[in-house]
Order: sequence, then C-alpha cells, then structure tokens
Amino acid sequence: MRLSVLEMRYGSPLEDVNPENDNFDVSIHLTDGRVFAFLLATPNNIYSRMTNEGTDYFFSHPPPLLVSRMDTPHIEAVFSVLLSQENPERWLNAYGVLQD
Repeated sequence: MRLSVLEMRYGSPLEDVNPENDNFDVSIHLTDGRVFAFLLATPNNIYSRMTNEGTDYFFSHPPPLLVSRMDTPHIEAVFSVLLSQENPERWLNAYGVLQD
C-alpha cells in the first residue's frame, strides 16, 4: 500500500511566514492512520540562524526538511516526494516525529 497524505496541518497561518526565510511546523495525517510532525525550513533560515548564533554549523533533532520556498506548492511537493521514495519509512522516521 502506497502511503499518502490525508490531511496536512500547519503550526501557524501560512500567511504569517516569510516564504524566503523562515521555519514552520507541519503535521501530516497519513492514509495508514499515523500522524507525523515535521519542521520545515528554508536554507536562508538556516544561514540566518547560524549568523544570529555566531556559529559555522547547525543541527537539530529532528533535522528540518529543507524547501526553497515556504509556500503550499513546495510544502506539498516535499511530502509527495518523501512518500514516493523506495523506503518512505526511513525518511518519516529520520525527519518526522510520530505523534500519539
């Protein structure tokens, strides 16, 4: 059975997000009943965070999913591609947090 997204919920209104430089919480409800939470970020946001923190590195757990632009088409595309991979479980568990 191929997994797909039944519902996507944003952590805050998308219109409040800077599409070029921001990070954003998204939860996806899958066809198998599971729900995963993700942090999405733009590369510019990662660079800004490193500059603000005065570091040459960035890491977090879970790691953010990077999108070039924080908008609905890019957000939907990242999950479509993630779930179409040969082993989507690998990516769900690497980038997402399973919700109860």
